[in-house]
Parts: sequence; structure tokens; C-alpha cells
Amino acid sequence: MLSPLPRRLRGPLHSATALLGSALVLAAASGCRPDRTPPAGTLPVAGSSVPVRLMITDRAADELLQVAQGGTVTLELPLRSGTGYRWVLETTPAPVLEGDLEGRFVPRSDPRPGGPILQRWEFAAYAPGQVRLVLSLRRPWEPAAEGDRRFSVDVEVVSSSNS
Repeated sequence: MLSPLPRRLRGPLHSATALLGSALVLAAASGCRPDRTPPAGTLPVAGSSVPVRLMITDRAADELLQVAQGGTVTLELPLRSGTGYRWVLETTPAPVLEGDLEGRFVPRSDPRPGGPILQRWEFAAYAPGQVRLVLSLRRPWEPAAEGDRRFSVDVEVVSSSNS
């Protein structure tokens, strides 16, 4: 016969088991299964392959991406905190996209100065058309220079009647 665990070990072990069990139940209830997860940035309108939510990262450089009119576009680019550098939007996305032109900073796993962070922009796909987003990594008080690191992506907003 197995002897029961000492009382001092039962609490932490029981808590950990209960926590793991709860996490598994929640994951199953929310439909969190790898085989059913849609690809990133691809949440299409019913009967269409044009997404209503588009997530753009630095891996999408120089691509043409589509989003449905009325949808949302999120752009995230990496940089280092505390350096004074930031991504500066060099083109105006209006009237096709409406939203934040400055971007906001989102901390990642390492919050120390010089650690990696993201700069995030949120846009609404306002009107059908195509716009090229061009950004440069520089200090905002310095003029754009030829050697600045650049990122560009083309976004096409597709009319809901065309999708």
C-alpha cells in the first residue's frame, strides 16, 4: 500500500495539479487546437478569402496584402528600447486606411533599456483602394537619410461587394 504524501507536500502538488487540469479544460473549451487555428492574418469574410483582420510584421516586407473594407490592419515592427530610434511613417495611408500615424510601443519579454520591443499601428480599412506604407527606422528629430533602414508593404482594401 502506498503511503500518503506528507501534509507539507500535499498543498503545492494539489494546487499544481488543479491548475494544470483547469488550463487543459479551458483550452479544450475555447477550441484551442493547433489543427483548427487559422493562419495569422487570415480571418476571411464568409465565402471569401479576403481577411477582415490583417496582421503585418517585418516578414511581410515588399508584399501586397489584401484586407476587406471595414476590416482592421495591425502593423508591428521590432526595435530596441532606449535608443531614441523609432519607426517613422513616411507615407500617408489616408484615405484608404485611417488610424494611428505615430504607433505605440509594446514591451516584449525583456523590459530593460535596450531590450527588444515592438512598435504597433492600428488602422481601419476605410475605403477601397491600394496604399503603400513606407517606414524608416530613425530618430524622429533627425531628417530622413539615405542609409536609414526601411520597411514597405502594399495594402489593398477590397470593397465588400467585390470580395
